[in-house]
Amino acid sequence: MNLTSAVYQSPTSIQLSGRQDELVGRFFQAWKPWDITQLAPIQAGIVLLGFACDLGVARNLGRVGAAKGPLACIQQLAKLPIHTKLPIYWAGILSVQHQLDTGQQDLAQVVKKIHQAGHIPLVIGGGHETAWGHYLGLTAYHDTAHFGIINFDAHLDLRPLPPDGVGHSGTPFLQMALHRQARQQPFLYHCWGVQQTANTTALFETAKKLSVEIILASDVANNATKLREAVNQVVNAYETIYLSICLDVFSSAHMPGVSAPSPLGLFPHQVLPAIQQLLRSGKVKAMDVVELAPPLDQTDQSTKLAASLIAEVIQSYALSQ
Repeated sequence: MNLTSAVYQSPTSIQLSGRQDELVGRFFQAWKPWDITQLAPIQAGIVLLGFACDLGVARNLGRVGAAKGPLACIQQLAKLPIHTKLPIYWAGILSVQHQLDTGQQDLAQVVKKIHQAGHIPLVIGGGHETAWGHYLGLTAYHDTAHFGIINFDAHLDLRPLPPDGVGHSGTPFLQMALHRQARQQPFLYHCWGVQQTANTTALFETAKKLSVEIILASDVANNATKLREAVNQVVNAYETIYLSICLDVFSSAHMPGVSAPSPLGLFPHQVLPAIQQLLRSGKVKAMDVVELAPPLDQTDQSTKLAASLIAEVIQSYALSQ
């Protein structure tokens, strides 16, 4: 595998540890390292891959720090108890510091390899520019015209592309829309947890033109069944689902360590049941968790929430197998 601009840190080059109070009680004891330059493991499972990148956030004029998210998150996840026997593979981190677009192509190449080997990728960003590279890798393998894109996010991320044509953390879903339009494929995008104060009228108009399903954070707060009903609809509609979770969907009281904190964001207990419901359907074929910026939260509570969320994602997906 020839990477263009991403620097690869193999899983064995990253020191991870935790309490050793049982034989295989915690993630670091249970997962198996997989160097992506080597042959893929045979037994199907979830592959954890970091994408350490701040370039998209910087291009979007946001507060940087997400490049440190994958390492901090995986270090915290390593310590947590594991409650599934589904094979989990830790594949290391792709770091991109210079060329965003070629770095995203490198991510796509690795994601495609993960799918070809029969595994499910769980990519830990990085800013939400992670999603464009992830999507390219997914569609390079799952070339289906009909699949759902679910994004838990305070932002629609449908901003116009800059003049140079290279996107940023605010453009990935517009890039997906343009990509699908060029191939005459439907853009089936659902964005849940959206904040009106985080998106302009022009962005809502773009979403309307693209027939995006929007669920506002305020709607979820006022109706406890709103997300459950939405999950039922997408699970019945699609055989393949790509799930992207932007951590700024959560209230800044729980998740201060993101580029754009959301004071009126959702609480974890409002979002987690819907994520679990999606994953237990067995239809989610690709996942990412993005925008964790540890330097912006000196308490580490953001990293702890992100790692706990990923543990729940893995264990919910395992129940579908």
